[in-house]
Amino acid sequence: MGREVRPVPINLRNTRIIPFEFQYFEPESLEEVLQLLGTYGSEARVLAGGTDLIVKMKIRAIEPKYVINVKRIKELRYIRVDEDTIRLGALTTWRDLERSDLVREKVPALYDAVKSMGSVQIRNMATVGGNLCNASPAADSAPPLLVHEARIKLTSIEGTR
Repeated sequence: MGREVRPVPINLRNTRIIPFEFQYFEPESLEEVLQLLGTYGSEARVLAGGTDLIVKMKIRAIEPKYVINVKRIKELRYIRVDEDTIRLGALTTWRDLERSDLVREKVPALYDAVKSMGSVQIRNMATVGGNLCNASPAADSAPPLLVHEARIKLTSIEGTR
């Protein structure tokens, strides 16, 4: 594969933010993310917006050994049209959707739902992928996406489906 992705040192001592230690990674490509997930599996958690993950870590509801910050993977943040299909990247934020004329015009149920999701601060951080993957009771994206017959593309070290 590409370069070796090493943990980024973080100092959590003397803070009350996260009460346990973990290794933190900031990969620079989707390939590196998949490599890390393939290596660490269920002991790793993906950090994007952090609106669910950080809260759970603060209260020790989950204590991952590895945290993989994917926020820098620009290829996962987009709103675009391919033929007659609107595509949303996993790192697209709710604020991106709220500001999109394309979403407002072509996906009205999603646009209406986005406007009522959390505060502006939450919409600036929360991602489409995180909202769908975390099974949070506040995950309001599934119904409007289903109304518009959305499909999801999943990618792992083993391939895409």
